[in-house]
Amino acid sequence: MDLSSAIIGLVTVLAFVIPIALIIRASKAKQKKFLSNFVKLAQQQNISLSETEVWSSSYAIGIDSSSKALFYLRKRIDTEEHFAVDLSNMSSCKVLNSSRNVGGSTIVDAIYLVVSFKNPSEAEKRLEFFSANHSASLTDELQLAQKWASKVNATVTANQ
Repeated sequence: MDLSSAIIGLVTVLAFVIPIALIIRASKAKQKKFLSNFVKLAQQQNISLSETEVWSSSYAIGIDSSSKALFYLRKRIDTEEHFAVDLSNMSSCKVLNSSRNVGGSTIVDAIYLVVSFKNPSEAEKRLEFFSANHSASLTDELQLAQKWASKVNATVTANQ
């Protein structure tokens, strides 16, 4: 193999690798900024998050284990929804997988973390983890919702 072939091969490989590396780097920076804004928003609510999770650069959830609070954020291009849940007022937390069967395949339309409260007059709160209307593909949102349901239920049980 001569030197010119090696240089052409190297340039070709770099032409593919560099853009992919730049996209990954930009995605990580965007996610880091989103997490930073999420933590600041929680601090404005006097919530000091001890554990957080960000996914799809549109969703974030965190828990303050000392003050027993859950904080959630869903951000869209035109709207932002955030709220805090006092875990001492909660009775349970479960995952709702809204799906349908089409031609033998299961299509997931939405995944929610559903928070129920001790006071029966207080309506359940649905924390969206995935919506087919806003995301093209489902990755690990179901496992993430199940993980957080377990975490929240463990905190609520320990709190009672």
